[in-house]
Amino acid sequence: MPGAFESHGLVAEVGDKRHQGPLAGLLPWFTKYFSWLSDGRSANADAMAYDYDKLYGETRDALGKPTSVFVDFFVQLDQQNVRVLDIGCGQGRDAIFIARKGHRVVGVDISTNGIRDLKAVAARENLPIEGVVADTATYEPDGMFDIVLIDRTLHMLVRSARLSTLKTMLDHVNEQGWLLIADEASNIGDFGSVISAHEATWQTEFSRRGFLFVRRS
Repeated sequence: MPGAFESHGLVAEVGDKRHQGPLAGLLPWFTKYFSWLSDGRSANADAMAYDYDKLYGETRDALGKPTSVFVDFFVQLDQQNVRVLDIGCGQGRDAIFIARKGHRVVGVDISTNGIRDLKAVAARENLPIEGVVADTATYEPDGMFDIVLIDRTLHMLVRSARLSTLKTMLDHVNEQGWLLIADEASNIGDFGSVISAHEATWQTEFSRRGFLFVRRS
């Protein structure tokens, strides 16, 4: 959606409150996208137990194109060469797109096949991507990041691990950096509580139907 981020202000609806933030131009598109997401992409217990390593071993680009909402975010991002952490990156559908935009990416996934494919593309295209095989529930990031992206990964963890993982990631976001989450809508309230309890100050830029974008003050 051309110009979606140009106005740098988004009206976010959280409960009965409306918040004016720096991504306002995306609201109409978000509304349409979230309706589609709610109808067609709700995960269930069977999906969470799926063997993604086997899938990645058998299928190239198994999860398809990068997630559209994150594509729009990075297309309109007014920063260059930022450091991005992609948690649960799989074969790199988001990470590769982000690196092609000129950003430095660390992609983390428990799947050896997924990281193998990510590294292969990075080597072939000379992209600034580091691939790490690790369990996201115990992974400790190396250093600080301008953007931490978690695309439909946290819901695969049990609740205690889900929330502790999020807390760990918050500690590795730079000042004025972003945390971008796509997950089950039912988990967003829990995520908001973890963020509110964090020692840093966070500004909620968007929270609606399975997406939460916050920025560290």
